Amino acid sequence: MKSLRIDVGALHRNRVSRLFHPKTSRKSILPAADKDGVSRRHLLGMAAVAGVGLSPTVKVVENVLASAGSEFQCDTTKNRVAFTQHGRERWVIDTRQFGGSPRISCAKSKGLIVLELRNATFPGTHLPADFHCELRQRLLSWDMTLSFTLGSFHSRVPFEQWLAGIEPARAPVWLEERVCAVGLGQVRFSGGANAEFFPNWTFALKGTQIGIVHGQSIDLTSDTVQFALLDPASPSVVRQSRTYRTLIAMDRGVRNWTIAPPLEPQEGGCLHCPENAFSVLHVEAWDQTDGRPASALMAEAGEGDEKIQFRIEGVQGEKDQLALSLGEPRYVSLTQSRGNGQQAMVAKFDDKMDPVHLHGCTFSIGNPIGTSPFEMVQYEDRSGTVQCEPGIYRMAVPLAGALVEPMEVPFGARLVLAQ
Repeated sequence: MKSLRIDVGALHRNRVSRLFHPKTSRKSILPAADKDGVSRRHLLGMAAVAGVGLSPTVKVVENVLASAGSEFQCDTTKNRVAFTQHGRERWVIDTRQFGGSPRISCAKSKGLIVLELRNATFPGTHLPADFHCELRQRLLSWDMTLSFTLGSFHSRVPFEQWLAGIEPARAPVWLEERVCAVGLGQVRFSGGANAEFFPNWTFALKGTQIGIVHGQSIDLTSDTVQFALLDPASPSVVRQSRTYRTLIAMDRGVRNWTIAPPLEPQEGGCLHCPENAFSVLHVEAWDQTDGRPASALMAEAGEGDEKIQFRIEGVQGEKDQLALSLGEPRYVSLTQSRGNGQQAMVAKFDDKMDPVHLHGCTFSIGNPIGTSPFEMVQYEDRSGTVQCEPGIYRMAVPLAGALVEPMEVPFGARLVLAQ
């Protein structure tokens, strides 16, 4: 089996799958309510026109309108069940999505649908995906009772509203789960949490230190965790044949995180990562063709995080160390059955760097338009490459006995510090 490779180009283009985004003030990316449904704002507008007061009657009307026109269809085959609403598949249970030896059963009768998934795991993880679901028809709608093996999750919710993304299935859970291995350590869920489950197979967990990643180069906990199924078409940080994957996300919030990427010094330079240099962590996990798990960990920085630096000793005979601040860093580490694999760090150069002094010249450097991003890649044998070429805004060249003003440089000029 060929070694997995990071899609460094996808990292530079920011084409990766996420559940949290480091630039959205820690807001999660959860499924939005169905645009074809009736919003609460629209409902209250209708109530005002009709002269309905803000009373318990409004809640009744809201429930009726939320389900009105939201009839669903349930299509079943031997290995797949799909619930369709407004002409779109909303909740799909397909054995190809899961690890283990998944089996689906679906029994229909008048006013009742009973659905089960057994012997299934979220791909690349130890998390069970088994569930039992009962849909019962009421006077004006359907109710769903949903129970997962994971965390003893048990919830009851109006099915049409859940299917449309209006209301999640909610339940308290208790977790003691070994999730998966990553390049820097082990991922675990531990403790009590409030859980929400959505039709696109996303779980959202909120609980004190519910998420844990621990290892020699990493030590962190998170109070906010999400995990979801990714289909083969979803972007990946890895160059691989597309497959179903699990995406796990953790947010730092108020916690302190220590992540020290074990990248060997290259070209005389090394990375310095202070505490809280990253605020969002994602893990892609999947099962390889031989059935063994693999994973890719991605750590990202957000606004206000501590700056990572690339430090270079004695550049071109200079005695002073150069410390270049990096912006929007993304670090990725691969793990597969043969052990830890490739690592990569990509970033932009910070525009607020101190001037650099080399051979008596002073350079004002940063990230002008057209500047190549910073890139550091390390392979399994610890060999690697570095691209460190910050753009030059201005430079001052000393002249004996003269006062020198900084001068502009041609567009695209760069200071090659490592290549």
